[in-house]
Amino acid sequence: MSTMKASSMTLLTPSSNKSNKSNISTKSSKPSRAQLLQARKQILLAQCRLQRLELQWHGAQIQDHLRYVEIGLRTAKALRASPILLAIFAAGITIVKPKRAFSLLKTGLSSWRWWQTLAPVLLPLIRSWRARSAASSASNSDTKDLNTSQSSSQ
Repeated sequence: MSTMKASSMTLLTPSSNKSNKSNISTKSSKPSRAQLLQARKQILLAQCRLQRLELQWHGAQIQDHLRYVEIGLRTAKALRASPILLAIFAAGITIVKPKRAFSLLKTGLSSWRWWQTLAPVLLPLIRSWRARSAASSASNSDTKDLNTSQSSSQ
């Protein structure tokens, strides 16, 4: 029996395991090119999803700020179209915060003076910019019409 134990012990020794490991190929431990490309693709797809989410978030922030700008522009157009609304607005500010009304009046007058000084220089630039943007938008719409007519004829 002692010989049986000795023979079974030799089967379980580390030296016997070395022969089994040498038969295993080392290629399985190194990823293939296809696996590397697939992993890279997954990383890039995850980055794209993250960038899309960031873009949506930033777009929502910008859109929120633009709402305030649109409200301000609509208010300015309404005040310009109806001087009575401007007078009511000024009276309301004067009643609610008289000190603030004085500072707004002072700022408005200084802004008006600056505009009177700069208007002769700025108005021609603004008109030329508007003319260029109108011409480019007209040429873009002509190009779009031409493209749509060409694609519909094909």
